[in-house]
This record gives sequence, structure tokens and C-alpha cells, in this order.
Amino acid sequence: MAVRFHLDEHISPIVAEILRQYAIGVTTTQDVGLLGESDESQLSFAGSQGRILVTCDAGFTHSNLVSRESFGICFCHRDKYTIHEFADALRIVAECMMPEEMHRCLEYL
Repeated sequence: MAVRFHLDEHISPIVAEILRQYAIGVTTTQDVGLLGESDESQLSFAGSQGRILVTCDAGFTHSNLVSRESFGICFCHRDKYTIHEFADALRIVAECMMPEEMHRCLEYL
């Protein structure tokens, strides 16, 4: 099984479009009707689907969130990368990591 992502509402949907061009499984908060929902709802969805939550929200970096039910989290500070650079960083994660390596892992991009 390959790494799959769920992008929270702070991530541009363009990132999802780019990842899909590389056949990387990705959902967005908008795609699954979670726009405006709580952090817990985002984590719960990602975990239930075996997806890594991708976020720029530092609230997700607290160790108690990562160590609970979450499948894994990729965090990046907002505006650190262009949209294409951000998508490339996620593509590298998808190519280099196995899903089990991301379980309860917080990956800083």
C-alpha cells in the first residue's frame, strides 16, 4: 500500500491536483465535506482512511494529537514553499516513506 494524504483546509487544492498527476492518493477537506470542521474531525477522517494529514496549522503538532489515533501528520509552516515546491516535498514523502513508517509520526517539511 502507498502513502496517501488528506489536505486540511489551509492547503491549496492546487497541491492535490499536482499530486494526482503523479498518481498519489489525496483528498482535500473540501472534497470530503469537512470545510470548517474541527481539528479532531480532520484527524479522525484521515486516520479512518489511513491517510497522512497535511497541514500548516501548528495546532496539529502537539504530541498528544500525534500519538493518539492519528495515522500521521506532515506539517509545513505557511509560505515556506511555493505551491509546486510544497507538492514536490509531499511527493518525496510519498515516494520514500511506507505507510507504516508514518503511523503516529510527525514529519516536518
